[in-house]
Amino acid sequence: MEFIKKNALIVGAIAVVVLGIGGYFIWARSQNQGLTPIREELQNAKQMAPEDIGLELSLRSDKKAVIIKATKINGVKSFEYELTYDAQVTEDGETVVVPRGAVGELTIRGGVAQAEVDLGTCSANVCKYDKVVSNIKVVIKVNLRMAK
Repeated sequence: MEFIKKNALIVGAIAVVVLGIGGYFIWARSQNQGLTPIREELQNAKQMAPEDIGLELSLRSDKKAVIIKATKINGVKSFEYELTYDAQVTEDGETVVVPRGAVGELTIRGGVAQAEVDLGTCSANVCKYDKVVSNIKVVIKVNLRMAK
């Protein structure tokens, strides 16, 4: 507090510079003509049912991965997924529940879009799988091709 009182002019100048830089970035962002306004983007969002894309979710036979598959892919440019769940872990002798998840894209090949998502972490071909203690939630974002 004493520093601020003694150097009020310097602190004020720094505040003006910071506010000026922030204002410039806001102004520059608003001048960018290539961005779609958020309101317009939300209006273009369409809720789809799983059957609209032929969505199939299953566990791998060892129950250590989720297989996400879409079979109705006509007119689809790409699929993105977000998978979340809670896992029980032991750290320093204490057991706790922590949120886990993965994001990625489905690979489109041969008229089918698919991804196999490990329920854990893998590095250098060594996987450490989680003990899943909740439902697994999958959100799929479908990016449609633009109509010509």
